Amino acid sequence: MSQQTSHFIHFYRISVHGLIAAGFFALLATGHLPQTSWGIVGVVLPAALLVRSLGIPVPYVLKLLLGSAGAGAVLIDLGLLSAGMEPVRYVALVMFYLQLGLLALPESDLGYRAAAVVSFLQLVCAASLTTSIVFLVVSLFYVVTATWVLVLFQIKEGTDRVSTYAENQWRGLLSLRLLAGTAAVAAVVFGLTGLFFFIIPRYGAGYFFSRNADAPVVSGFSEEVRLGDLGEIKQSNDVAMRVVLPGRTEAPPSGVYWRGIALDTYDGRVWRHSREHQNQLTPDQQGFNDRRYFVALGRSRESTGSDLVQEIFLSSSHTSVLFGAPRIITVKGKFTKLSVDHNASVRAEFPAFSSFYYRVLSRLVDVPPAVLRASGRRYPAHIRQTHLQLPSGVDRIARAARQVTAGASNPYDEARALERFLKTQYAYSLDLKGVDGENPLEDFLLRRKSGHCEFFASALAIMLRTLGVPARVVNGYQQGEWNDVGNYLIVRKSDAHSWVEVYFHRHGWIAFNPTPEAGLAIHEVDGSSFTRLRMAWDSARMFWKRSVIEYHLVDQIDQLRKMGRRMRGLKQGAGASYGYFMEALQSLASGEEGRRGVAWQARFWLLGALIVILLPGARLLVRRAGLIDSAPRTGKDPLEFLTRLMAILGRRGFHRMPGQTPRELVDRVQTEEGQVWRPAATVTDLYYRARFSSRPLKPEESEEAWRLLDELEGNLNEDRNPAE
Repeated sequence: MSQQTSHFIHFYRISVHGLIAAGFFALLATGHLPQTSWGIVGVVLPAALLVRSLGIPVPYVLKLLLGSAGAGAVLIDLGLLSAGMEPVRYVALVMFYLQLGLLALPESDLGYRAAAVVSFLQLVCAASLTTSIVFLVVSLFYVVTATWVLVLFQIKEGTDRVSTYAENQWRGLLSLRLLAGTAAVAAVVFGLTGLFFFIIPRYGAGYFFSRNADAPVVSGFSEEVRLGDLGEIKQSNDVAMRVVLPGRTEAPPSGVYWRGIALDTYDGRVWRHSREHQNQLTPDQQGFNDRRYFVALGRSRESTGSDLVQEIFLSSSHTSVLFGAPRIITVKGKFTKLSVDHNASVRAEFPAFSSFYYRVLSRLVDVPPAVLRASGRRYPAHIRQTHLQLPSGVDRIARAARQVTAGASNPYDEARALERFLKTQYAYSLDLKGVDGENPLEDFLLRRKSGHCEFFASALAIMLRTLGVPARVVNGYQQGEWNDVGNYLIVRKSDAHSWVEVYFHRHGWIAFNPTPEAGLAIHEVDGSSFTRLRMAWDSARMFWKRSVIEYHLVDQIDQLRKMGRRMRGLKQGAGASYGYFMEALQSLASGEEGRRGVAWQARFWLLGALIVILLPGARLLVRRAGLIDSAPRTGKDPLEFLTRLMAILGRRGFHRMPGQTPRELVDRVQTEEGQVWRPAATVTDLYYRARFSSRPLKPEESEEAWRLLDELEGNLNEDRNPAE
């Protein structure tokens, strides 16, 4: 790199490394690179900046050793360890290593330009790997930094060609004003990009919403669930989904569960879904609009209870199961196929646009206990066949069930007795060490007497079946935490839950929850500043997902329709205002007493309009008359001196030639026109002093420059209009 002033080069170097850091962070924030990548960047990037800033010489042997070790590690990773990685992630990893390689090279302008290009490619890769709002923040920082770096590239390229006064040139160019200007330009570019995002027609799901065939199915919500799988989910605090309850601005009463998959077959270790009576649902409409599917098909509508509308935003599409409050009546979303099985589990098969958002209408059933007690033991054949199935070797469990329900005379009381027994006599724990893998349920009931919700639900379901009562296990989520900033529920994976549904004649499936209170998620309302900040951040993420990630052609059509209605409303309002104004003018002209109030309003608006129209003209006339002086011109940018002087000389017929300095042009004018243009030389001297000196002009010197320019312009006007 050519010898430059230390101040400019230092600022230039930091800016480029800031751009490199933005590219790195964009990739790392996606979460698709190894965790060790954070440590590598945290060491290599500051080290490269420090070595280049201080000019620390690196011994050749150390360079050779580090370079050989780094190249070997990269080849092993790309060629062997990461060879089977998804293509986009693999390209992102290549960009990561390529940027590290550029940081290891000697400092040069070409190297910095290559690093800027690679950082942009890193940003593109990150856009393909994440939909997080963090990417919005990183991309905004990248746009501002990239604009600033581009300006510095141009300044440096220009000043490399002319070394005269280089130090003072850079000192004058690098200012907060220039930084603010480039940031403003970047903000405008970013805003226009956002505008185009909302205007350009969007069709299809794109990369973000494509279903990955290799994506792992969420444990606990697949067709087969091994006893204990749900405990793995509960140990994660990641957000599973967010639930908006339209019209609600406060937390709903506790007790609502988000039902997912129901399992009906148990072999002693694994619960399975038999997949009988799988029904493909037909939507009520086709095309781009949301498609509504009737899940209950009229069932449950006669049940007592209340309707609940939910807007559900899933954070992961690694399961085809759709969640909703039981009992689901309709599902509305952008699905090509939707199915429901005999256990009322709803599945989406390859969503056309997005599997993240859908709308559910549920009927919250509330059947009085007396009615359930009177329902008896009448069960349809298909219910008895599927939901009374038992594995072998449950004699001891059956004996325990009969002992607990000895005083119960109907299925409802039997279910309540077993539910109460499990809640009060057993302990809740996520620690499953030492569980008997061959017979985990009997081990839980008769030996350990502690476990998590899946064990409690399995125990209740099997014990009821031994008594001849149809039951099934349901996996889903508890209610979640209320976000009072965004007015929605945050449901985390730690809220995963299992419960039991028991069949009652004419009333269908009723939920029972045998898990002790210690196993139920309790989200206390905390009004601390930290909690409010956390909720505000989650609300921003929710807005990002809802208004940007989920923004598609249907939303664009809706927005255009709303704009059309608003324009028609404005047109009607403008017409009404015009009619009212004309009526006021007529009242003012006729002097009708009955319309005196309207007339006074007309006078007020007319006076205001006249002031707005005439005030600028009056101010200009007063200034031209010399009654007031223009604003002080001291402290102006000295470049304005030169710009105005060149304009005056141009009107005289003198223009700067390529490579000609202002001083050379003024000397030529004085030679050809005489000493009358001596003020031009003085203005040029003041410009050079202000531009290339460390001492700024005094206010009186700046005012003197403007006075001389006024004098030159006056002389020019006199020459054009000589007195007769």
